[in-house]
Amino acid sequence: MSGLLVVGAVGSTIIVATVAEKKLLNVGKHIESEMIHDLTRLILSLVTVGSFFWVLWQLVQKFLWWMM
Repeated sequence: MSGLLVVGAVGSTIIVATVAEKKLLNVGKHIESEMIHDLTRLILSLVTVGSFFWVLWQLVQKFLWWMM
């Protein structure tokens, strides 16, 4: 259940950041738009790395459980 909440929170954050980036581009504020774009990329990178290590940890736990 908590995983679903995390996915929803990250997904909505990415959507809001993308909308804000598009609005800033339309207004002509390119520097602010690039900052939001970089922030979005950072969030996605952190989620990807975190997910990778979470899956790796789950595999280690299953392997250790299988060994016992």
